[in-house]
Amino acid sequence: MAVLNDKTGKNYKDTFFRTLFHDQKRAIELCNAIVGTDYPEDTPVELYSLENSLLARYNDVAFAIGKQLFVMCEHQASLNPNMPLRFLPYISDAIYTKLVVKDKLYYNSLVKIPTPKFYVLYNGSAQLKAKTLKLSDAFELPDEKPDLELSVTVIDINRDKHDQVLEKSPSLYGYAYLISEIETRVKSGVSRDQAIKESVELCIRQGILTEFLKNNYEEVCRMLGYEYDAEAEARALRDEGWQEGRQEGRQELIRNLFAKGKTANEIVELLGISHDEVEKSRLVH
Repeated sequence: MAVLNDKTGKNYKDTFFRTLFHDQKRAIELCNAIVGTDYPEDTPVELYSLENSLLARYNDVAFAIGKQLFVMCEHQASLNPNMPLRFLPYISDAIYTKLVVKDKLYYNSLVKIPTPKFYVLYNGSAQLKAKTLKLSDAFELPDEKPDLELSVTVIDINRDKHDQVLEKSPSLYGYAYLISEIETRVKSGVSRDQAIKESVELCIRQGILTEFLKNNYEEVCRMLGYEYDAEAEARALRDEGWQEGRQEGRQELIRNLFAKGKTANEIVELLGISHDEVEKSRLVH
């Protein structure tokens, strides 16, 4: 077993959640648990990544099985009500860059695409207020039958909720168990890095995600550390008055984040703002 570094790697760009489920067998297992399907382990799966897209999020998982496209996002903090709006350009980008030959859009025959399904896997501490988020909730004028809709199903994966999804997916249960163990240790006063190390080793001893954690020990520790650093920095920025909306302060904070080596995508994720605002702030001198 490798030894955990003194400092978790802030420059590690992927996350534990995405790495764990960017795998054919675990993607099928996750799909069967969440959607209620019964795909066998050898079912063909196409894993998608939009890493080179401006719309990419660091904690998404997208894959196609059969005739359906599943897009899932994991949240560790409070649930964002704007998830349908955030998924909208993401799925459009996925369709036009990965699924459709653009020239065929001008043919007389109908272009078929996998049926998209959207999920948020939530493990925050606040009580969920809604299990379904809809794009139409954001419309200025209410519309009972909107011409454009995007629905996102929210699933609480906290270990203490005893959700059937966790019972059906050992990998998702293992993920929830590990995160829970880390948070319990941190709350008791253990340092974040030490909490990660102890929790990963506990899971290995108890036979939870053992093979994956053994084979990716250092990477998992770096990923979990990076995720925490990102969340902590976002909270700190908001505590410093980010939400007050002072334009000069916002631009300065964005430039400081660039100076620290953060990418545009990371800043968008951290602060919940648009790519346009990030890019404009970078150009302001």
